[in-house]
Order: sequence, then structure tokens, then C-alpha cells
Amino acid sequence: MILYQHFGLESKPIFKHFELTNFNYPPHLHRAFEVIIVETGQLHVQIEKKTYHVNQQQFIIIFPNQIHGFNMLPNSRALIILFSPELVGAFSEQYQEQVPQNPVIFGTPTLDFDKLTDLFAIKGFLYTLCSQILAQTTLTPQKTSDKLNIVHDIIGYVNQNYAENCTLKSAATSLGYDYVYL
Repeated sequence: MILYQHFGLESKPIFKHFELTNFNYPPHLHRAFEVIIVETGQLHVQIEKKTYHVNQQQFIIIFPNQIHGFNMLPNSRALIILFSPELVGAFSEQYQEQVPQNPVIFGTPTLDFDKLTDLFAIKGFLYTLCSQILAQTTLTPQKTSDKLNIVHDIIGYVNQNYAENCTLKSAATSLGYDYVYL
């Protein structure tokens, strides 16, 4: 089972960060970029069908709409950063439909969230992170469907209405799509 999260679908761009200790998260996807920085220990991250080992002084980047999950080894702590593609618009546009060949990046970014108080500081930090990613990995084409927004809409509808009589016809009506089209 793959969980769907609404990160990156909010009306305003998001920039969230939080720490996790000794935590595992099942396969999921969302429209936001996700950076996982290993502060102590090690974690195993599954992206699509590959597993990556991320150690202290490393981080991993997960691009929007990639199915991913992770398992932390005991006594591990990681910092998770989620951000909307709109916050790095030029990067997102230039590299859309591409993913890192090796998403494990060496060198922990300098973090002082107290200084990231305005949109320009946040964007500056994120673009510096993007530059570090481009310096250490190659981005390769990933075929994605041009119907991805519809898929997000349908998954969101099912997620909100699964306890009720959830049919394709009711989804089409609610989302404003033609039933035959869906």
C-alpha cells in the first residue's frame, strides 16, 4: 500500500521541517520535494524500486511524485525538509520530469532555521541546496504522465471519501471531470 500525502498541494507554497528519531515511514508520495538529512546514525531510503543507504554527513533528495519510504536504524535521528516546487521555480521548470541518478548527497547543508524568516531567505537556502545537488549528481529523464494532476485529484478525493460510497462516478462529479474521461 502506498500512502498519499497532500504536501505541495496547499494553496500557498510550503516549507516545513521537523526532526525524527528512530522512525520508519512506509512508501508514500507527494508533490513536494523532500530532503532527509541524517544527523546521527543511518537510514535506508527506498525511492521507486531502489534502496539507498544514507549516513551521517549525508542527505538524500526525493523529487516530487516519487514513491519513497524510509527505515531508520536504531539510535538514528534525521531532519526532514519538505518544500513546494514553486519555491525553486527555475530549478523545477528546468529539471521537471528528471530525477537524480544518485540522490545521496555528501555534506550536510548549513542549517539555521532561525534565519530563514522570510521568503527570500528560504529561497536562497533552497537554491543553494539545489546547486549542491547539481554539483554531485546527474539528473536523468523520468517518464511521468501528463495526467498527473488528475491522478492527484482522484487520490485526494478517495483519501477524503473512502469511508463513504466512493465510486468513479461520484469522483467525476465532485472533481468536475467527465465520467468517460476519467
